[in-house]
Amino acid sequence: MVPRLAMVRWWMVLLVVLRAAAGCPQAAGLDRIALLGVGAETTSRPAASDVDARFVRRLFHQSLLETPGSNGFGLPELESLLERTVAVRAKAAASADKEYLFEKVYLAADHLTRRLNLVRDRFRHKVAVRTQELLDKRLIGADQAASIHGEANALLARFYGEAETIASAALRHRSAFCLSGSAPLDGTFRVTCDFGPRIHPISGRPSNHTGVDLGFSPGARVRSTGPGSVESTETDSIYGNVVVVLHPNGYRTRYCHLDSRAVKTGQRVKAGQVLGVPGNTGYSKGAHLHFEVHPTPDAPADPAPWLERARKVKSAAALLVATAH
Repeated sequence: MVPRLAMVRWWMVLLVVLRAAAGCPQAAGLDRIALLGVGAETTSRPAASDVDARFVRRLFHQSLLETPGSNGFGLPELESLLERTVAVRAKAAASADKEYLFEKVYLAADHLTRRLNLVRDRFRHKVAVRTQELLDKRLIGADQAASIHGEANALLARFYGEAETIASAALRHRSAFCLSGSAPLDGTFRVTCDFGPRIHPISGRPSNHTGVDLGFSPGARVRSTGPGSVESTETDSIYGNVVVVLHPNGYRTRYCHLDSRAVKTGQRVKAGQVLGVPGNTGYSKGAHLHFEVHPTPDAPADPAPWLERARKVKSAAALLVATAH
């Protein structure tokens, strides 16, 4: 009985081999599924479109893992990042601290897009090579190859599309990090020295002014123009007592010549939170606040647009208060 069963098994194996050699579609299909690395262990053959989608997802996962600096960041991690970003976006829309959260949303979407940009070319190359291998071995036809490429494009479009949707919802918050319209000083202030080239008031030599100098009213306090964290509190021979705030979008604001500081390094601050008292420390001719905006560490920008926004918001708020009374 046992030898007869073994002989039947041998005949079945031989039949499968002969059918594959003859180009039998059933055998070729099974071989194709095994080569794709999905569904080979199942008893029922999945639909071709399902196999193609799983094949493409597998290649995308491999591409993510092979991206330099991936640190084990694969497809599950990418989808998890997308889900968390969507959740933060929903939370931001209903939060009182929405400007801070929307910055986190934008940064997450930006991180997602940069990760996709890194993997896109690698993924497309991998899909092209593996699909051509299947075509060369006659395990799939032209229609199947087109389906695989279509699945690859759809997968990329899905992630890019969702990242773009998320980013666009928070894009307007990226550069206008002082969403509450908070000014860097209490009360009435005036610009005493603009941003850009100037003659230094002490040395009398040409110099480049990397911020604006603000004159202030008595009792004024220095306030953060937007949410963020205190990156540093330092004392400089030129700028005196300094506070640097790092905002969620990567911008930095710098508050110089302070008489005293009210925050510590690493402390999280809200828009309008007191950072210190303006003064005359460092290389200074008189009491004022030197205020800088840095989109990148080495590229200061003219703070005028932010100051103008703060003035408009303050004027609108004052008008509302007056109307209410």
